[in-house]
Amino acid sequence: MIIETDISLLTKHEVQTGINHTFLDLSASVREVTAELIGKFILKQPELIDNFYDTLSARILDTSVSVRKRIIRFFYDLCITFSDFPKKTDIYMKIMRRINDEESVQRLVMEVFLNIWFTPCNNKSVLLQKVTSIINTVGSCDELNLDSFQKLVCSLCKSQMNKTGSEIKEGTENSLFLAFKQLIQHLVKNLPKCNANVITSLRILLIFSQIEPQLIVEYARILQPYLNSNHNTKITSITAQIFKQIVPVIPQKKLPFLYELEEDLMKLILKHDHVVVANNEDIQLNTVKAIGSLCLRHNEFLLNSALKEFYHCALISEEISFSIKLSVLKNIEMYIVEVNNINVATHGSKVLTEEDLKRIEVSSGVATSTIQYYVKDILQSYLHSNFQIRQVTVRLIQMILQQGVTHPVQIVPYLICMSSDTETVVSNSADKQLLEINRTYPGYIKAKSSLGLKLSYQLQKRLHSIGMIRGFKINSTNEHPLAMNGFLYSLLRGFKQQRRSFILNILKQFDEDDMNFSLSYLLYLADNLAYFIYTTQEELLFLIHHIDRIVAYSGGCILKSFKQGLKTEDQEISNYSTTSEASFIDKEDENETVLLEQLPDNISSLQRCLTASQRFLLLLLLKQYLKQIYGVTDYKSQQYCPMDSTKLYEKPINRRKHLKFDPKPIINQLEQESLLRSSDANERKRLVHQYLYFKQLMLEYDSTDPDTETNENRSTSDCLTTNHISQPSELKRKQSRDSGQQKVKINKRRRKRQKFSYSCNEDYDTEEFDSE
Repeated sequence: MIIETDISLLTKHEVQTGINHTFLDLSASVREVTAELIGKFILKQPELIDNFYDTLSARILDTSVSVRKRIIRFFYDLCITFSDFPKKTDIYMKIMRRINDEESVQRLVMEVFLNIWFTPCNNKSVLLQKVTSIINTVGSCDELNLDSFQKLVCSLCKSQMNKTGSEIKEGTENSLFLAFKQLIQHLVKNLPKCNANVITSLRILLIFSQIEPQLIVEYARILQPYLNSNHNTKITSITAQIFKQIVPVIPQKKLPFLYELEEDLMKLILKHDHVVVANNEDIQLNTVKAIGSLCLRHNEFLLNSALKEFYHCALISEEISFSIKLSVLKNIEMYIVEVNNINVATHGSKVLTEEDLKRIEVSSGVATSTIQYYVKDILQSYLHSNFQIRQVTVRLIQMILQQGVTHPVQIVPYLICMSSDTETVVSNSADKQLLEINRTYPGYIKAKSSLGLKLSYQLQKRLHSIGMIRGFKINSTNEHPLAMNGFLYSLLRGFKQQRRSFILNILKQFDEDDMNFSLSYLLYLADNLAYFIYTTQEELLFLIHHIDRIVAYSGGCILKSFKQGLKTEDQEISNYSTTSEASFIDKEDENETVLLEQLPDNISSLQRCLTASQRFLLLLLLKQYLKQIYGVTDYKSQQYCPMDSTKLYEKPINRRKHLKFDPKPIINQLEQESLLRSSDANERKRLVHQYLYFKQLMLEYDSTDPDTETNENRSTSDCLTTNHISQPSELKRKQSRDSGQQKVKINKRRRKRQKFSYSCNEDYDTEEFDSE
């Protein structure tokens, strides 16, 4: 009542804010009543249109059907009342989009446009306004809205057909037909005059020709010259599409015109070259999809040399976009699904003739050859950072394994890699396949475990292109980290020989002589060893035992190599026996000053030597972590021998929580830009510090004794958790000299124990496990 008395109140900001809040009310009836009242007041006072236009336009997408219909009615009344409203084109576009709405809204939209555009009219000025309005609306449409206009016209025709019970035919008294005819006639006759809107007018004619081509036939002669447009290929293209629709309905009596039209089209073919579009990914993508559909019916094309080369490059090349790669994988997936469906349908038939059997045999042979050819490329395509590609690849591998068209041994390494995927959908599917293969072929998984670990590392490199690559993952349901390849170890854990061989193969990576080793990969392996779930003492003690063997022998060799590199050319080079490693470790007359004087001019060989020592430092840190998290004592690990009865160590072990493997010296080394630096004074000093640090670790490692277990274990823990390299203190050197005799005795006892350990473990060589 107040607003009806004084409509100017709607111009106040406070009132407008309150109305906007009302449009957000949870009740649909409140929003509908608000839209009705505001619409009524705006029609009385057009100055308010600009204040509420945006708010009312947004409500055309309201969740309530009644509110949307109320807004459409208001816009219709607005356009009828104010024919010169500048936003009429925008309103028509918004209303036209609702043709895809609920059925009652569709009927309202058709009613609105039937009254505005598609009503017969004898007034030329009114007809010109209608045509202009249609041209402006269609000209402002994108592809989506253009489809809405086509659906609007099509829906009007269907609605009229339902009412009359027959199609629209020329000569019948039909108001919609007359309206269409008037609009088309006006559009065609005014084509020469509307230079700026020729393309839009032709698009409207094309839509009418697609719905009812009979309406355009009589204007074919007028449209013919537009086939020869020399300045705009778009006009030529649209006109050709119009003729494509109307030529089938042109009567035979117009054969001379058809001959002329054929001649014009042949000239266009000879005159215009194919449009060259360089590196257009949309065209490439649609072409790949079309190839996939073609190969469903003609599977022999998949073995065509050109297509095989294209698919091969698309699957393994890093330069191909992921959308093309994904389309190729989906093409192969569709083919495998189609082959499987045909086989199921054929074998389900009760009666099979001899001809059917031959056809099945040929078809299945082609399908098998095709899958076998592409399976290697499919597997390689899995190593990609895009999740969709990896997901499709997993589905393909699952179908290939189910059909049994290829040997599973070549797929096992990639299944191990898939099992380490960070996406649970992929990893869970791979785990199921590995479990099934392990039941059927128990030795395959162990035989391909090393390659599977390398592929897992490559996958993590692609998934984490920036940052440190670690071999563990943290699930939301479990705070303690899990090994990336933990499921692989769980499969092998139940078989003693396979489990031991698997552990030895991993440790072998730390003891190889290759100087071009990847410290990042070794850290990935160490993370897995740290977070594998060990259930018995035997599993853990076997790992620690072989870590001791590698560090004791190879660590001493590193120190020996460094000492040999310190000798100058004029010094007499003495012969060192393999049993004299303790002399290099126990020698105590070395300090920073002496070592700096003994460094050669070229220290690159010494740098490489200490770079190799990072492998054994990582093992020492791993051993220390395992002892801490599982509570294993040095005495327990030293008394263990792999040849002892397994029953002695079948006791279950528990793992402490909230302890993480954090080898900071290795991580700091990886974060450096390069391990090799220039031979300046600071580098030489750093090299000596690094040597003394590693030597001190070896001294403390060799001095571990059951009688002094507690103190020595504590000192080793302190040393291994040091984040930087520091020179041993004078106090440590004095203590080492005082205990020199004791170290010699300990080292002799350790060498005897190691000698026994070597002899009693010869049966656990990797090749022997493989043969078993």
